Amino acid sequence: MPLRCGAFTFLWIALGLSLSAPTQEVSAGRIFMYMNVGSKSHWFTWRPLAVALANKGHHLTIVSPFPDQFLGNHSHVDFIVTGHDLAHDQFSKDVFAQAFSPTQFQRIEAMLVQAQNNTFHNPRFQRLLNNQTHFDVAFISPDSIDVGFYAALKLFHAPIIYYHSATRLAIVDKVVGNPIEPAFVPNTMSSFSQKMDFWQRLQNTVGVTAITNIFGYRILGLLSHHLRDLLHLDQTPDLWSMAHEGNFAFYNGHPLFDGVRPTNPNTQFIGGIHTRPAKPLTGLLRNWVDESRQGVVYVSFGSVLNTSIMPEKTRDLFLRVFAQLNLRVIWKWETGQIANVSDNVLLCQWCPQQDLLGHRNVKLFLSHGGLLGTQESLYHNKPMLFLPAFADQFMNAKRAQELGYGQTLHWETLTEKDLLSAIERMLKVPKYKANALKYGAIFRDQPIQPIDKAVYWTEFIMRHKGAPHLQVAHTHLNWFQKNLVDVYVFLVLSFIVIVSVLVKASSYLYQYLLKPIMCSLSQMNKVKLS
Repeated sequence: MPLRCGAFTFLWIALGLSLSAPTQEVSAGRIFMYMNVGSKSHWFTWRPLAVALANKGHHLTIVSPFPDQFLGNHSHVDFIVTGHDLAHDQFSKDVFAQAFSPTQFQRIEAMLVQAQNNTFHNPRFQRLLNNQTHFDVAFISPDSIDVGFYAALKLFHAPIIYYHSATRLAIVDKVVGNPIEPAFVPNTMSSFSQKMDFWQRLQNTVGVTAITNIFGYRILGLLSHHLRDLLHLDQTPDLWSMAHEGNFAFYNGHPLFDGVRPTNPNTQFIGGIHTRPAKPLTGLLRNWVDESRQGVVYVSFGSVLNTSIMPEKTRDLFLRVFAQLNLRVIWKWETGQIANVSDNVLLCQWCPQQDLLGHRNVKLFLSHGGLLGTQESLYHNKPMLFLPAFADQFMNAKRAQELGYGQTLHWETLTEKDLLSAIERMLKVPKYKANALKYGAIFRDQPIQPIDKAVYWTEFIMRHKGAPHLQVAHTHLNWFQKNLVDVYVFLVLSFIVIVSVLVKASSYLYQYLLKPIMCSLSQMNKVKLS
């Protein structure tokens, strides 16, 4: 009896506490989500949060280059399709031709201006501007600090959350006040690890500084002048200065991919927000994978790197290597069938990637190393063979190689022998699978699911009107104030003045006090001796 009474007492206490505890619910809010430039894979990190917020009753206005059937028909979502899909750009041709040059940078500038122009002239976006609806929070992609960002901040009066689909970005770190540490935090575009030698630290420092300033002053300066013309403003808005008014940042990052870096409370990591358990395969794919006794290699180069325009020479290299394997290959190929495909290769225009990676018979993922695919592969315990092409892919490949679940090849030096050898090695050497299992378990072991974390902090920002108490003060300091240059100059000058005064005073004392005394004493000694 005492035990039963104690149990009932505990239940009543627990019930009372749960009923009396203050609720953390937030009433249905208005949320603006703006991704004006990006790839389909970038959208895949936004979509889970958009769906979760809409299903909780929040009203969303979404601007994206990618139509979404579910969200487009959701009663709580106003979906505006506009902007620029990176897959329609020149990136794929440049990668396969190794043709990166200053002209590519100019194309990026032109692309961003065109994307801003397209969005501004979209009739539905025009109505949104004219209505100047108030929003409780706005999500802004860091590469979309343009007319949509300006509207969110100045017309909609919304707190800003920068939502980056990849790992930490120095540009975003700077505007939200996170420490930028080039001594041990590598530039996202590099292949450096966190343990850099002198020359790597030098390159990293120059690279981070250059990219941040080029983006802030050149690219955003260009967009600012274009924005003034679009809105017929009297003065040119300073988008770079305005960017520092952002309240918060969400990164699709995790220490396994980013390393350990100093971070302020106004930055949250939601790495793996798009990952999920695998669903059963269906149809031809199911039969193809289930019947593969030796296993399957899955090959995909993402949504930006369009393999259908791959040079014939490179394509044939892959096909010859795949034909020599004693296991099956599934290759994401955007334009359907091609000639000279061996019987062990299946081409698919679209693949349920996570369902494939989660299948027990898939043994290896051959990829360009985009962060989303890398996270999905590790989530499902699959080793990776990388062929990085641009952006953060080199860093992702480097990190996977350091942790022992990946190996890297390079497009410019790719040979049939190297590709075949790398695939066979990764299939035969146990450490790759063992490390994928080890770090996959770490990646999945999170105290709160990334999607729940993102929803919580979104509603936190809404509840607390932008949470200004979490904003970092030094984002509004000049560079010399933030880095204490003025303080150091003052201290050095003060030291110089004090030393100068002491030297001058010592000289004065010696000249007019000590020297006469010493001369008098010397003469007195001479008199005594004589």
